[in-house]
Amino acid sequence: MLGDRIAITVALTPPRPQGVAASRERRESSRAVAERVLHARRRAAQRLSATPWRTNAEIPASALHADFRVSDAALKPIVASVDRGALSASGVDQVLRIAWTLADLSGKSAPDHDDVAAARALHHGDDVMA
Repeated sequence: MLGDRIAITVALTPPRPQGVAASRERRESSRAVAERVLHARRRAAQRLSATPWRTNAEIPASALHADFRVSDAALKPIVASVDRGALSASGVDQVLRIAWTLADLSGKSAPDHDDVAAARALHHGDDVMA
């Protein structure tokens, strides 16, 4: 599937005035986001220290499904997509890489069901904030 070559798809809608005010209240500072990203990159680099890779994007599919396999419970959101034909093998790999990144951003040791579901939503362009 051609769409599976795109890792993250985001649907944008014009902001509503009440939405702009609400987003200002819950917005993280650039410094806070940068700090969280730095910690996530360190977490990934530490997990991958015994490998030739340093980021989740570099992990080959074979290692994603063997050395960095997530639990069967966590995989449920993508199994359904594969069963419906909405996600190819390369799409599964991209979703798993995104899920590892989300887990790193959250300080988790491995992606859980919520991380995989959010990663699948990001990959498909679904609303993750709902």
